Amino acid sequence: MSLTGIVILLLIALLLIFLEIFVLPGINVAGILGLLLMIAGIYLAYRQIGTPTAHYVLTATLILGTLILIFGLRSSTWRKVSLDTAIEGKAIDNVAENVKVGDRGTALTRLGPIGTVQINGMTFEAKSANITDAKTAVEVAEIVGNEIIVKPLK
Repeated sequence: MSLTGIVILLLIALLLIFLEIFVLPGINVAGILGLLLMIAGIYLAYRQIGTPTAHYVLTATLILGTLILIFGLRSSTWRKVSLDTAIEGKAIDNVAENVKVGDRGTALTRLGPIGTVQINGMTFEAKSANITDAKTAVEVAEIVGNEIIVKPLK
């Protein structure tokens, strides 16, 4: 095999290892195949083209592999592909401050038995003893800790 063939083999190996680390983590097939191709390419370099040139091939492979790893691990590279949206909502710590027994609201979703209700202009998760359809008027029957228990209004 010529030097060009060995270089192409090693470049394919580095590409497969790059894909394994940065694109397909957990698959392992690309990484194992890339490692096997890299070993084969370096072995062929020593066997086919002689020790001095094979040392250069080995050194170039290690340097190129290190550069790919450094480039891939830079924070600016990950910033381009990572999700950076922030969740602005937060859980209401004390429901009792915002909702009182007897307050009325509307079921936004089906309560079967848990769903979402709107009470006093705020949205809460609530529980109902009965199956309650969406858009049904409800009344707060009980508050246990941060759990709102509602009943449908007839």
